[in-house]
Amino acid sequence: MRRRQRSAAAAIFVATAVLLALPAMAHDFWIEPSPFKPQPSAIVAVHLWVGQNFTGDPVPRQSSDIERFFVRQEDADTSIGGANYIDPAGLFRKSGETTAVIGYSSRGSDIELPADKFEDYLRQYGLETIVTERARRGEAAMPGRERFFRYAKALLTGTAQSATAKRALGFAQALGFA
Repeated sequence: MRRRQRSAAAAIFVATAVLLALPAMAHDFWIEPSPFKPQPSAIVAVHLWVGQNFTGDPVPRQSSDIERFFVRQEDADTSIGGANYIDPAGLFRKSGETTAVIGYSSRGSDIELPADKFEDYLRQYGLETIVTERARRGEAAMPGRERFFRYAKALLTGTAQSATAKRALGFAQALGFA
């Protein structure tokens, strides 16, 4: 009986988190490591955020949404582990004194908004041409659907330069641009 109650409570928590996150999906997404300048061998907590102008809400880890979440240090990529549904989204140990890069890429997520909210969103971001095109196609009253991906990176400063920090993370290839 208690197992069912816990499962039901977990399902309600996840559903609530997803519903609360929907309005924030169109905003900026960034990584905040703590600290940004860790000592060698220090444990670094990696927080994910969504919002605007670096004011926002934490994004708990959801492994099923993650394509890649890693730290590149000492010329090697290492996955960042963590537990689902909590913040920080992951932890890792800083290996050395050189600059390191944290990278995050998500799997695609779909969102659907009622027509009026979708058009408000398009106007807010200066996409009036899409509003016009939707009207031309007779789609103005239809819900707006969007598939989006999140890509972010953060630098951890070190006391020594690193060629690792200058290498591309491969996100452009994932999008088919390279």
